[in-house]
Amino acid sequence: GLQDNAKLLDFLKDCARSHVDENIRRIAVKELAQSQTKDSSIFSALKQSAYNDDDEEVRHTAVQGLVQNFNDRPETFELFKHCIQKDEAWVVRRIAMQGLSQGWKQEKETFLHISQCAQQDRAIYIRQVAIQQLIDEWEKHPETLSTLQKCSCKDKSSTVRILAIKTIKQNWKDKKVLFDFWCDRTLQAPFKREYDWQDNPRQIAL
Repeated sequence: GLQDNAKLLDFLKDCARSHVDENIRRIAVKELAQSQTKDSSIFSALKQSAYNDDDEEVRHTAVQGLVQNFNDRPETFELFKHCIQKDEAWVVRRIAMQGLSQGWKQEKETFLHISQCAQQDRAIYIRQVAIQQLIDEWEKHPETLSTLQKCSCKDKSSTVRILAIKTIKQNWKDKKVLFDFWCDRTLQAPFKREYDWQDNPRQIAL
């Protein structure tokens, strides 16, 4: 393993940290991420790349390595939260969300961050993924339903609104307190068909 080859390990860490070619940094980070070791120096190198590299693929690979090998460290938890809130690349935010859901589900903050992604992330895809994660991991959470209701009413994307309505219908279709919600979505859900394959949220709510 890498931990048994100090020269190669140092070389890869140097390349990951400071090589001018992002392709070389990407390869170095990938090798470190795939090392399957708990070496603290590898953890530090991946963390530095995840926080600071200019290339989104490098950051994504670094975060992926942290998810796979170092998801039990409090510093990793903090890094995932930072990536979800601050990283400009949706692919990085996506893998950070996965890391939170896999390793830190029991933390109260984790639900709040995923819920926030479902409602506020600038990428439609991330909002969709967050909605699915809420159902997969927190269906019984007392705030999951209200979060999905907000998404179904307020999201700017009809795709996300429809997903939220479908998800509510699939998981809470017998909940009587939703009668007013279904009436509102049937009458008020905004929809303008742009493609033949698009679902009408008002029809789904019926």
